[in-house]
Amino acid sequence: LDITEKTLALLADLSSGYSSGKMLLKLEGVHFILANHTSAEFPFIDVAANSRLRTTFYSTLCKLLFSDDSTLKFKQFMAPFTELLTQLREQTSQEAFQSPNVCKALIGLLRDLRGVVSACSSRRTYTLFFEWIYPDFTPVLQRAAATYYAMPEVTTPLLKLYAELVYNKAQRLTFDSSSPNGILLFRDASSIVVSYGNAILKHQVSAGADMYAAKYKGISLCMLLLTRALSGNYVNFGVFALYGDRALSDCLEVTLQLCLSMKLEDIMAYT
Repeated sequence: LDITEKTLALLADLSSGYSSGKMLLKLEGVHFILANHTSAEFPFIDVAANSRLRTTFYSTLCKLLFSDDSTLKFKQFMAPFTELLTQLREQTSQEAFQSPNVCKALIGLLRDLRGVVSACSSRRTYTLFFEWIYPDFTPVLQRAAATYYAMPEVTTPLLKLYAELVYNKAQRLTFDSSSPNGILLFRDASSIVVSYGNAILKHQVSAGADMYAAKYKGISLCMLLLTRALSGNYVNFGVFALYGDRALSDCLEVTLQLCLSMKLEDIMAYT
């Protein structure tokens, strides 16, 4: 783990520099990695202890990928994710969707996608990702929130992915004035919070379990997600009331209920 982590840290440092990044893109080995980045070529991805490193790995690769303006290269890079999400979308039975293999695939996928989104530092790159994932694959993520709400191994990377997705850093979420994408993004994020929040409010954590890992971390991520969405300045929230859409009000209501569900002594213990 230590060698893998330091190797990825070095690659991340090299890709972050303008000159070093351009130099890396001239190497055949880097082009090979960008074209072949699955666990078949990099077995460390499938090692459970390396799960957190997957985000770093894909964030680094996408910094290099986005140095090129080619949309085709992005689609080719995302092809393994497209294939996996298509397979998950076709899991019609709830039993199949709850299988250990699907759960494992989801955990890795969510961490990978967060790495991709975190590397989107401009309007162009963010739009590429948003148009890829919405609306084709977001129903899979909605279903994951409703199915695995009691499994922090899934919900934590899922909520972190959405918290990154709604984060308007460097003004990357700048849509055209006639585009509904900002509203669609908020509605999608809101439904994730509402679905997870309503389920976790009813869920009874077993005695002796780590309350922070099982429940409070998810609540804090919901609040982070909502904070970033409200302060992103890319949604006209008056539209929801005008058209009778409850996406905003439901999200606020559930988030407040989540806050009130926490015991005061627990809040003081984790501050």
